[in-house]
Amino acid sequence: MRALVILCILGLLSPGLAVSGKYRQAAYLTNIYFSNKLQQENGFVQPDKVFNKLKAGDPDVGAYVVLNLVVEKGEHRVEVDILDRDGTLFDKLEFEPVLANQDDWTYTATGQFGGNLPDGGIFFKIYDSHEGGAKEVIGTFRLMTAQW
Repeated sequence: MRALVILCILGLLSPGLAVSGKYRQAAYLTNIYFSNKLQQENGFVQPDKVFNKLKAGDPDVGAYVVLNLVVEKGEHRVEVDILDRDGTLFDKLEFEPVLANQDDWTYTATGQFGGNLPDGGIFFKIYDSHEGGAKEVIGTFRLMTAQW
């Protein structure tokens, strides 16, 4: 009987334990897109033409990044460091703070970058700071760059 009671208690607690497991964080990046321009569709921001590489060494190159996130309740500050393949920061995107009024709140952040991009790819390191806490990395992505 005692074992049954303990198993029942563990069964009730296990969903909470799973949610607070090692993969729990205050924000999750669900999608990232690179686009030539943005458009509004049914009140949502959508990328127009999506691509997976950009021309390197061209000062006229420009693009948008679209980040789809799911966040916990509270204030979030999202930032993106844009790095070359050696890890040198050459651009940064900082977004206005956003206040999520419930858990599992969806949010789309958009920013523009470009210019004389280095050959060999650029890296996007995405951070979130929840409720004024420390910045946490929530994703790292690579976009190919090449000369053509």
